[in-house]
Amino acid sequence: MGELINFALRARKKEFHMASIGGMLFSKRSEVIAERYVVNFYKKHFPSYSDL
Repeated sequence: MGELINFALRARKKEFHMASIGGMLFSKRSEVIAERYVVNFYKKHFPSYSDL
């Protein structure tokens, strides 16, 4: 019985780890998108700011 509980806990931990990795990748991606958007915004509205 204890073996089964340990296995379940390990599986849950692994699942959580995968979810947190996915979350990190997603937030990293949205950061990049936001950064690109800001850079494009500045380039459009402030042409002298193109040295970004």
